[in-house]
Amino acid sequence: MSRKPLKAQLKALKPALVISRPVPALPLPPPSPSFSWLMRDVQPLAPDNRVHPARVPPSPHPQPRQTGMVRPPGADHFASWFDEDRAQADFTRDGVPRDVLKKIRARHWPLAGRLDLHGLDRDAAEARLLLFLHRSVHDGARLVAVIHGQGFGSVAGQPVLRPMVRATLGRHPDVLAYCPAPPEGGGDGAIFVLLRRQHPAG
Repeated sequence: MSRKPLKAQLKALKPALVISRPVPALPLPPPSPSFSWLMRDVQPLAPDNRVHPARVPPSPHPQPRQTGMVRPPGADHFASWFDEDRAQADFTRDGVPRDVLKKIRARHWPLAGRLDLHGLDRDAAEARLLLFLHRSVHDGARLVAVIHGQGFGSVAGQPVLRPMVRATLGRHPDVLAYCPAPPEGGGDGAIFVLLRRQHPAG
């Protein structure tokens, strides 16, 4: 029977001889003061001899969600006052020759896009028009059509989208000219718009 060397025996006994130090206990936090102790110096207010009406509690039923912008009654009637309703439906920017209108009517440039604003109110139609113009110029379109309708269904009895469209196109820096579409393209209910050519960056 072989015996282990003394050195091996001592090495096996070493872990049992190591005395682990006890972990010091953390001090307990002081107890939180009670609400009555915190309010011990508060004095009640003297009666003010006023009548305080009872507050009506809010309704437990949720309010109906509004999907669009709330417009005051008659807003569609005076909204077009801020738009320029041109007596002449044709428009050319300063420096653009007038004969460009003949090219527009003759479809000298292919019709690259069409926007239909039927069923939209003035604010939504203006936002949609500006986005359409931005994307058309970015895509390199030259001739586009904007359909605004005749305005027969307007609540105010007067066209709202047509003057807005004309005023917006006349102020837009990328619009070179516009004119009413031919009968097969919508007639007076639509406008053909010639856009500025976008120069490549660099």
